[in-house]
Amino acid sequence: MNFKKLNKKDIIQFDFSQDINQEVYLLYRKLFTEYIIEKTELKKYDDEIKNSNLNFIPVEEKDMDIYQYFSSDILKYFYIRNNLYLEKLDKKEIDLLEKKIQNQNFDLDESSRDMIEKTYKKVLFKDRMEGFKNFVFYGPSTMPFSAEDDAVVIGFRYDEFNLNGMNDDEWNNNFEKQQLWLFQFIEKLKYEFAKKIENATTIIKYNEYSIKSRN
Repeated sequence: MNFKKLNKKDIIQFDFSQDINQEVYLLYRKLFTEYIIEKTELKKYDDEIKNSNLNFIPVEEKDMDIYQYFSSDILKYFYIRNNLYLEKLDKKEIDLLEKKIQNQNFDLDESSRDMIEKTYKKVLFKDRMEGFKNFVFYGPSTMPFSAEDDAVVIGFRYDEFNLNGMNDDEWNNNFEKQQLWLFQFIEKLKYEFAKKIENATTIIKYNEYSIKSRN
């Protein structure tokens, strides 16, 4: 899969420990993103939105946040919004990532898939008291942007206010159809994702007011 090449200004917009090598972080994030896309069939659902004939206009790259931008060569609407705390990885797991970097092997092969499957649950959250879960805000500090700290968080965003050649009445009519279709579609995704991955999955809809633009 093709992921965006990020510069230092881009990378520091992710929430991760500065003690972690940036190349290691980006590789883990790439492998984790591929793993979730594979397990949930997220690309299939992304294409379903594109082919809905309801005028879902993708957000332009310049207006995306870093999380959406990272996988925007693969997904047009969905993206992985989790923060990843790789300081929880042990030496053996870090060594595997470093060896892949040295060998220029960035693929989600059998060994890295196994490592991601065994480790991703522990790197999704930063700190917690033993036996307790926390709620984390992935954007504004309001409930629509919250999830349990060990949930897989899927962001969703499109350019909903883009007229794309429609007049105001046509846009309003199409917008109502979009919202009804999305409600049913996202409910279906929640059901499907629950069968495919062990962790709870939260789908959060973003717009220009609830993200931090890369620019």
